[in-house]
Amino acid sequence: MNEGILRMGMGGTHNSATFNLATDAFLSVKSGSHTFTGCNFTGPGRLAVIENGAVSSFSGNTIASNMGLNLTGTSSTFNLGQDLDMDNFFQSGSHITSGTGNITVNGLTLFVGGTLNTTGNLNINGTFNWTGGSIGSNVQTNISPFGGSGTSSNTVVSHGSFNNSGTFTVLSGALTLNGAFDNSGEFIIQSGACTTYGVSTNSGILTLESGAFTANSVFNNTYLLSVKSGTFYANSTFNNNGGTIQGKGVIDLVGATFNNTGYVSPGFSPGILTMTSFDNSNAYFTVELAGYDGAGQPGGHDKLVVNSPVALSGELDIYFDNFTPVIGDAFVIMSCSGGCTEDFDFVYVDQEIPGAVWYIDVLSNPNEVRLALVSAQPVELVRFESKNTENGVLLHWQTASEQNTESFSMSHSTDGVHFKVIGKVAGKGNSTTIQSYQFPDRTPAEGVNYYRLTITDFDGSASFSNIVSVERPARDGQDTISPNPTKRKNHRSIGSASGRNDRKLLSWMPPDGWYSNNSFPKLLKKLT
Repeated sequence: MNEGILRMGMGGTHNSATFNLATDAFLSVKSGSHTFTGCNFTGPGRLAVIENGAVSSFSGNTIASNMGLNLTGTSSTFNLGQDLDMDNFFQSGSHITSGTGNITVNGLTLFVGGTLNTTGNLNINGTFNWTGGSIGSNVQTNISPFGGSGTSSNTVVSHGSFNNSGTFTVLSGALTLNGAFDNSGEFIIQSGACTTYGVSTNSGILTLESGAFTANSVFNNTYLLSVKSGTFYANSTFNNNGGTIQGKGVIDLVGATFNNTGYVSPGFSPGILTMTSFDNSNAYFTVELAGYDGAGQPGGHDKLVVNSPVALSGELDIYFDNFTPVIGDAFVIMSCSGGCTEDFDFVYVDQEIPGAVWYIDVLSNPNEVRLALVSAQPVELVRFESKNTENGVLLHWQTASEQNTESFSMSHSTDGVHFKVIGKVAGKGNSTTIQSYQFPDRTPAEGVNYYRLTITDFDGSASFSNIVSVERPARDGQDTISPNPTKRKNHRSIGSASGRNDRKLLSWMPPDGWYSNNSFPKLLKKLT
């Protein structure tokens, strides 16, 4: 048959028949129940089961590898009792395919609808385009597109590209993608595993409810990777390009390069997300506070657990879920094996608490990042200056009054942004007279050195002084000193350094919650 459609109706038994189908020819089973046994099909035409047709048995036949199989229709069925190795495969409508045979497709597989429910394997050596339908592992009708129930499962292997623009669900079993993986729809792993070896791109929603997803090549996330449970393994390069990583499972980055310019958001209002490493230098770390019941609890808060040291940077975004904290509340939002150091570059808070400020504490426990809401009670700091001496830099400060002041911690920085504590002296508790303090830094760095005081009260609340700077060695015998006396209220100021006089006051809590200063490249972050 050179072209056209040969329609078979009324049912019948076809034994040892030969069907020669040219490129534009179709053998169409339109109605009735048909059996094919020992037949010979030559291509490159197509065998089609359409409308109400039924192939009740298909076994012992010879099919040319350049043929295709079209399965369409509103109530057609195809019972596969042998293996098929063909050039292309198309399934749509409500067609049901069952049986024990394996299906191997070397060209294009287009899945638009229907149910593929054989107990064999689906091996795809070409391109797999998915927009809907159901692939199951037994005769039971599955409403999710891949997998099965009980102990049986399917194994799907794709050697070509796998493109999903619909909804594809792995209920169980194993999905191996040796070619490129592109998801612009919704891809769900309810159980089982998915392993990719080609470049993977997720511009849709990839959800891991349990089980595992393993990316052995580059993985690009530009929208949403949701790890509700289970483990996402990245074994090469993981590019989170403006996308969001959220969940309560595990992100395993051992041996991978993590490039993050998007969002990391633990939990699902709330929850605990675990990562083997974490880099937020050009990205956003988002936490939600819902109550006092602890990390990961329904009435608690989000937390990120990192199984390695973390140098804080980037932006911290804090949101509230029908919850208003009070002064004295504290939340551990991150733990770091090996230590949490440095500071966030920016902090956004979506709710202002009158008379209070947020303090990012990495000092109380070096392996935790603690978010505390503290009182904005003032200490009147009338002088804070830094001066070069023969033995280093001498810090000197005075207070006009103190209230419940426990201590002053001195911090040093070489960039005015990331500070490290270098010493601590006791405060006077309560005082209404001038009190003088000094501290020597005997190991300052060459160039500009920045200093800041952390003023801690007996109730654990804390705040920062302004920043002062001094340059070593001095230029033309002049030190750059920034005393800038200030009261410790709801603000911080930045001392002028290297001849710059345009650095502005940073508000603790502007009305919109953002911390901004256009003339300073990075913000001071610890919000005491």
